[in-house]
Amino acid sequence: MRLRAMILAAALMGCLSGGAGAQSTVMTYQGKLADAGAPAAGLYDMRFRRYDSANSTNQLGAACVDNVTVTGGVFTVSLDFGPQFIAVFDRYLEIDVRRDTGLTCANTTGYTTLAPRQQVTPAPRAQAATTANGLAIPNGSSVVVNLDNNGHVGMGVSSPQVPLHVLAPNTGFLPGEGVRIQGTIAGPANQSFFSFHDGAGTAVGYVGDGSSGDNNMFVGAYLGDVTLITSGGGRVLTATSTGRVGIGTTSPASTLDVRGDIRLGSTGQQFAIKSDRNDRTLRGTVNTVGTIGAGTGFTVSHTAGSGIYVVNFNTAFATAPTVVASSIAQARKVHVIQAQTTFFTVGATDTSNTSNNFSDGGFTFFAIGE
Repeated sequence: MRLRAMILAAALMGCLSGGAGAQSTVMTYQGKLADAGAPAAGLYDMRFRRYDSANSTNQLGAACVDNVTVTGGVFTVSLDFGPQFIAVFDRYLEIDVRRDTGLTCANTTGYTTLAPRQQVTPAPRAQAATTANGLAIPNGSSVVVNLDNNGHVGMGVSSPQVPLHVLAPNTGFLPGEGVRIQGTIAGPANQSFFSFHDGAGTAVGYVGDGSSGDNNMFVGAYLGDVTLITSGGGRVLTATSTGRVGIGTTSPASTLDVRGDIRLGSTGQQFAIKSDRNDRTLRGTVNTVGTIGAGTGFTVSHTAGSGIYVVNFNTAFATAPTVVASSIAQARKVHVIQAQTTFFTVGATDTSNTSNNFSDGGFTFFAIGE
């Protein structure tokens, strides 16, 4: 049994085409077989082994096909050696043949090894598009994608350092843009984002346009916190899964917890007031007739001519606040008679009134407490 001619046609997997999507790893192999000096006919079993040279023992893949129909010495088989066939290097097929006697590929007896091994070359399109470890542009002038033996892919990088390493171009439509995630819908209904999952496939967070109702960008966590880290300050900002934000702390105790000074104003010239207690401040102005001149969060009750004003808090303090009141008119004076958690009372007098009889007069005040 002798092989007369091989590779009438061979279409290798990995050859690029105009269509989108992943390419099959199946190749179609057609050859001509001679048996005892005459064109073979009938059913034959064939084994194919792929090597990287004509004499090498480095086997790169194997396939076995039962009951191959040979007509006039010509046969065609489909072989799949897997995605390793994408790279361009020498490939040789070693073929074993036996007449079909009902045995399957599981039984390796009765085969004749055909010699020599037959070299297989990729189709021209694949040669232009691939290199030994990469993918070139269609004209083959430069390599744009590189794959190393660690499984790292480099785009614009010849030696990728991580599973996907992209070098952003300094020319083009948007210089510096290395990766683009584009959604399918224009406007607020669009969604396109990077998502992150753990080893079990559980979604843990995302970065990008994660809403179908606006054009906002999001940094989102499904389970834990969202953290901003710097080289000098470590975790400088933490938004917890409970809805609290900490600046300078990873465990905020309030809705906003800041550890350090707070500057305000157009140039940062003002500092926020510091306190050892969680106080709130209420301030306002009461007119002589007992109406509110300025301020919110309180009401006033007053009997005309009495000189007594009762200021009621819309929201009670936890404990009686500290209240300070000042007369609006220079010729008058006021003083706080009492302060409770829900109200305080002010009395107004004329400074010339030595008996301290109360008479109406407007005033300003502030109350501070928990």
